[in-house]
Amino acid sequence: MDEGYVTQGDAYPRPDDFIVAPEDVVGVMFFKIPYIGALVRFAGTVEGLLVLVILPALILILQEVSEITSQMKEQK
Repeated sequence: MDEGYVTQGDAYPRPDDFIVAPEDVVGVMFFKIPYIGALVRFAGTVEGLLVLVILPALILILQEVSEITSQMKEQK
């Protein structure tokens, strides 16, 4: 049996000595979110980091700087 799933417990540093066959896996899909896997894969790239983290952070910083400078101008 070459196909199957390799399992490993959370308290043991090595994988289990046996492979679980696909027909032995019991699971139920509750719901599906389309394209979420593609989004997760994209987030793991340099471009994804830029678009999903750095760009929004930069926008927030620029908004705050703009707000602070406008408040400083009003105080003068």
